[in-house]
Amino acid sequence: MIVDYAVMASDDNELYLDFWLPVSKLWKERIGVTPVLLYFGDGNPSEEYGIVIKMKSNKNLPLATCWARYWWAGQQEDKVTIISDIDMLPFSSWYLTEQVARFDNDKYIHINPCIDTYSRLPSCYHIASGYSYKKALQLHDNFQDSLDYLLSQNYDNSTCYIKGVGNDRWCCDECRATELLLKYKDLIMVNRIGGQSWHRIDRTDWTYDIDKIKSGYYYDSHSIRPYKQNKYAIDKLINELI
Repeated sequence: MIVDYAVMASDDNELYLDFWLPVSKLWKERIGVTPVLLYFGDGNPSEEYGIVIKMKSNKNLPLATCWARYWWAGQQEDKVTIISDIDMLPFSSWYLTEQVARFDNDKYIHINPCIDTYSRLPSCYHIASGYSYKKALQLHDNFQDSLDYLLSQNYDNSTCYIKGVGNDRWCCDECRATELLLKYKDLIMVNRIGGQSWHRIDRTDWTYDIDKIKSGYYYDSHSIRPYKQNKYAIDKLINELI
């Protein structure tokens, strides 16, 4: 299995959208994978390092941006896509691509399942071909049809630790994917060494060892936000990698 695309999504919220340029640079130049932004907005994000695809939704924009990643990946037929978060900075090509090379393209991989600590499969780090996404997640050909179907389902999101986002359907993309994938015979869950957030520079504890960066110890970084207010610190970290 060779990863072709890394897909992310955002609306015009600067808390997320501002990460597109630095994160797409890392995916392209550090990892060697083409980044794709599904963009629900009116602007013109840079395509210097990746592909921007304009999307629309007439319902529940926060959930639409989350679900669009699964849907778009499911339209790519034999191409392999990894789903990521736009504020998740990729560092390790071994972790994100090389370790899945041993699997056949008909498998559906998750490289940080962490159900024991997160209660469901995170949207970040699903890896599969378009055929597998579409089959496993029962995806519609039309995005709005797919989103409408998700909105028609009843999922308990009481386990979501992200509260106060003004969206009572938050996490339903993960709930839907988890429900279907745990029944899917070709799902392979590859546990992250050390657990959910190990080998990560996390925004809850923004400290790191420069020697470990150079040695490849860190797989990724769930970045501090917003980007504009933390640009110096984030760019300094990125410049150690590129």
